[in-house]
Amino acid sequence: PQVLAFLNHRRDWQLRAALCQHLPSICAMIGRAATEQFVVHCVETALIDDEEKVISSALRCLGSLVEMGLITRRVLLGTRSKDKEKMFPGIIKKYSTLLVHPSDNIRYAASFFVAECCRSIRFPDDEVFLLPIIRPYLWYDIQRNRLQTSEGISSCLVPPSTKEDFVSGSHDGT
Repeated sequence: PQVLAFLNHRRDWQLRAALCQHLPSICAMIGRAATEQFVVHCVETALIDDEEKVISSALRCLGSLVEMGLITRRVLLGTRSKDKEKMFPGIIKKYSTLLVHPSDNIRYAASFFVAECCRSIRFPDDEVFLLPIIRPYLWYDIQRNRLQTSEGISSCLVPPSTKEDFVSGSHDGT
């Protein structure tokens, strides 16, 4: 918990970015349960940071956590409430709009995160559950082998939003 307090240090974006960069090695020691219960929520805070380098570092952190098997499908894809009336979106849905962010670094880091999610979720579930989430941000349907690489995903993204469109939310593809 003490380490995660550094994400609230608003004056030092380098500290926040460095924390995101090093969190995967800490999470490897604390395990999946603690990572999902505490760390993922803190990293989500970094995904809405004002500094682009913090956001891209947070996306790479999430991608590494997925690669390490420390984030479950439930957290990635979301869940339904116990009465099945409400859907709680997963982190892929919540942050897929970063695929069209005006910053090249953020778009590439978002592509890395999505590619790691595809590798983790695997066929056919990646095409059934994940592809519909990212399809609004793709020029064309992506081939299966390209879905698992950041370069493959990046190559078929629609052009980035302008900063004004991104901030206003008119880029969300829905």
